[in-house]
Formats: sequence, C-alpha cells, structure tokens
Amino acid sequence: MFIINPHYYAIAEKVSSIVGYPIHPDWIYAQMAHETNNFTSDLCVDYHNLAGVTQFLENDTPQPDGDFYYKQFSSDDEFAQYFGHYLCLYASDGIYDVTSMYEYVCALKRGCYFGDTVKNYYGGMLNYVEK
Repeated sequence: MFIINPHYYAIAEKVSSIVGYPIHPDWIYAQMAHETNNFTSDLCVDYHNLAGVTQFLENDTPQPDGDFYYKQFSSDDEFAQYFGHYLCLYASDGIYDVTSMYEYVCALKRGCYFGDTVKNYYGGMLNYVEK
C-alpha cells in the first residue's frame, strides 16, 4: 500500500511554494518518489538529490545514462530551495499552464528534464499518488 512520507511531502510543499501555482505538491512528491525509488536511492540518502538533478561540473556521481553528473546537496532543504527555482526554468515549456500531473510531466519532457518516454515516467509517478 502507498503511504506518504511526511518529511518528503513537506519538501514537496516547499518546492511547490517556490515554483508557485499551478504546480501541486502531490505532483512534485510523486516525481521525487519516482526518481529516488521511494526515497531509498543512494543519491537521495547520501546527497539529498531527490529528483535526479544533473550538472556539467564533474564530481563522484556521474550520470550512468548521460554525459552529466548528479548534483549533490548538503540537505533536503537545500535541495528544495534549488529545485523550486530550477523548475521555474521550464516556464517556456508550459509548466505554468499545466492543469494535471500528466501535463506537468509533458512540460518537463518538452524541456528535456528526463530521457524516458512520457508514458513510462508518468506511469512511474502514478505509483506515488493517491488512487
């Protein structure tokens, strides 16, 4: 059964408050849970990277399926601050025009946030929302 983790939901709420309407915290929570295998990945646990955020700068966490490196954060709060502002960069991809989690995923895909198909990424996120 799916159970929301209150700590990470609070992080999703913080991100949502930074990026602003209409990005619902449930969508951000589902994205983070999907990206981190329900908050169990090493990237989440060791580096507070809750959404697979990458960077050009070399470090000890290379992206296995790309040419970038995963960004490392010192805390979940630092991640929330960064990610809230980062999502604002998807304005030209329609992130502020979305009305559903599916449209949110489509806006991220238009901005090349993830390499997977919309169907797979959205399907993965559906595992972490209330039915």
